[in-house]
Amino acid sequence: MPVPLMSRLISYLLIFLATFSASRASADSTIVFNEIMYHPATNEPALEWLELHNQMAVNMDVSEWSIEGGVQFKFLEGTVVPGNGYLVVAVSPLALAAATGYTNAYGPFTGRLSNSGERLELRNNNHRLMDWVEYGTDGDWPVGPDGAGVSLAKINPNAASPPATNWSMSAQIGGTPGAPNFPGPGATTTNTVLVRIDEVWKYQNSGNDPETEWRGAGFDDNAWPTGRALFYAGNAQPPAGEFQSIPTLFSTGVDDSHNALSPGVPDPHYLLTVSAQSTPPPPPIAATVIQNHPVWLANDALSSWIGPVNPGAANVAPGEYRYRTSFNLSGFDPATAQITLSVAADNRLNDVLINGASSGISFVGFSGFSQDFVITNGFVNGTNTLEFVAFNDATTPNPAGFRARLSGTAQALLPQNTQLNPGPVTAYFRTRFTFTGNPTATLLTLRPLVADGAVFYLNGAEVSRLNMPDGAISSSTPASLDVTNASSAGTLAIPSSGIVRGTNVLAVEVHQATNDAGDILFGAELVATPAPLLRPSLAFNEIAASTNSIFWLELANSGTNGLPLDGYVLARDGATDNQFVFPSSQTIAAGGYLSLNESGLGFHPQSGDKLFLYPPNRSSVIDAVVVKKTLRGRYPDGTGRWLYPAQPTPGSSNVFAFHDEIVINEIMYHHRGLPATPAIYQDTTLLPVTAAWKYDQSGLDLGTAWRANSYDDSSWPSGPALL
Repeated sequence: MPVPLMSRLISYLLIFLATFSASRASADSTIVFNEIMYHPATNEPALEWLELHNQMAVNMDVSEWSIEGGVQFKFLEGTVVPGNGYLVVAVSPLALAAATGYTNAYGPFTGRLSNSGERLELRNNNHRLMDWVEYGTDGDWPVGPDGAGVSLAKINPNAASPPATNWSMSAQIGGTPGAPNFPGPGATTTNTVLVRIDEVWKYQNSGNDPETEWRGAGFDDNAWPTGRALFYAGNAQPPAGEFQSIPTLFSTGVDDSHNALSPGVPDPHYLLTVSAQSTPPPPPIAATVIQNHPVWLANDALSSWIGPVNPGAANVAPGEYRYRTSFNLSGFDPATAQITLSVAADNRLNDVLINGASSGISFVGFSGFSQDFVITNGFVNGTNTLEFVAFNDATTPNPAGFRARLSGTAQALLPQNTQLNPGPVTAYFRTRFTFTGNPTATLLTLRPLVADGAVFYLNGAEVSRLNMPDGAISSSTPASLDVTNASSAGTLAIPSSGIVRGTNVLAVEVHQATNDAGDILFGAELVATPAPLLRPSLAFNEIAASTNSIFWLELANSGTNGLPLDGYVLARDGATDNQFVFPSSQTIAAGGYLSLNESGLGFHPQSGDKLFLYPPNRSSVIDAVVVKKTLRGRYPDGTGRWLYPAQPTPGSSNVFAFHDEIVINEIMYHHRGLPATPAIYQDTTLLPVTAAWKYDQSGLDLGTAWRANSYDDSSWPSGPALL
């Protein structure tokens, strides 16, 4: 039935005022609540956690800060939240690490996060309120975090914490502790290598047929031997590898992760081999990272100045200073190596020696980098050295320093590591890998290196075949063609529907061609790339009242393509838990609706029960809703807020009777303050003392009727007072 007009107006007014108040109530902090796992789907007492986010680009010290409210935790002295980083506090850091792999959680906190919503506060070391959130489980708050396995996640980490509309459910089961909730605008994707080209595999090429069980994740391969790719037999030769960065090549003044070091510490990658300042050297000693002289090119995040002493403004002896760095080309073809470098020096760089031989490179200047110099020869397999010959001019002590920015590439060599028996037609391989991402938001690519043909399986399901015939494959099936010069087949996109969070198995059978002379080659690289997060087009759209004699619900597909529902799961969470798995025949058309009643679902939910909609692999939650005692529907269909339809419409668009004849037109929500003034009273004279009166002095008893307002006194004489 239509919502009463006045009730709707009051509800909208309250929503407006609550939203306005909440937006104004955001605390003045740069450390904010960002993610809350208050109702894990399993092991609830041990897997609750919350996450704070530092909105600043610089580190923030939260020593002696505290979390209060439903749970309590006080941070120890020296606790720092990295710039733009995250800090997780868990009821059990060990349990969280075991479940998610995240090992940097603080805790344990005391108390429990309420499943029905509560207020959480972040206070600084002076007990000043820095941020707060009072989360809920219904209304504008998302329902999914209340037991479906996802966390309550802030949509924009820089938004205020109190408004419910700033929060959503996490994109994946388990949330994203210690990481961004959702990719931000312009976010770069990071590829994760799940299986390396030189991975360790279990293998079997004895000639025995393992049937089909070997493809599955549960197969026991302990009896199989172990080897590292590339696997080979006969005369099969691997192709040349790709050009890659040389990982052991470093600029001056950085650590092993290429992050700038603080002045005064030794440079782990550069040795001072000659010094006019002191002895040693010889023997060589670590060069010192130094604070740049004010007139030098300033240190930055990519490189820093080095020298004999810190700071760069200190005077050192004039003369020669040499700085040597080493890098390793093992696994690369040294003939393809190329190093690009730019330098700065106070006063000059006289030469760069590559493995002791002069390159002829020189430069004078310290206010900026030189042009790029390129070295393309003189490299050897294994360890190589670059030695920079610098000179401090003048005849008396004065500041000196050196700085270099390096990058390099070389063509990787693909090693033949494990020799196989060339006799059998087919060899079988299995390797396990761990995946911690979101399977529904992941793209998988395979880069196979095979001679002759192969079939690939992920957790038992075929995902690709290469140079193999169609149809059933047995151990005696030959490859389609004889591959005489093995080369990479490029990258093959494979479906990610079979991957799961946790342990997975990639299984491969490699087949030789009929006329092959026993040449085998095998290796494969599997890479995961985060896929763009797309808003699900499937959603609950209309929910019958729990008091209906026959319960029903409606799904809507707001997308432009039809959606097969094979394997999707609709779960009931309440006093009794149930689930309905969609059959392979079930689909929902683009822009269409699908109604399901209790006879098909197999359950009748009660008021307060929650309904969760999962994809086939249950790696995320598509939508969630609470069942009420009243009919509810979305407006607009499939994407809007839950409202109260005018009538039930299972299987078609929702119908509402909206009223707009009376609207809120003006709101004085915060009048300016006025000074207090004394009250002013004004008397009103109702009957003056000289008023005209009607009177009777006949001496007769008039009883009581004359007192009434309706008494007829028109026959009485009248006169003004005083009488």
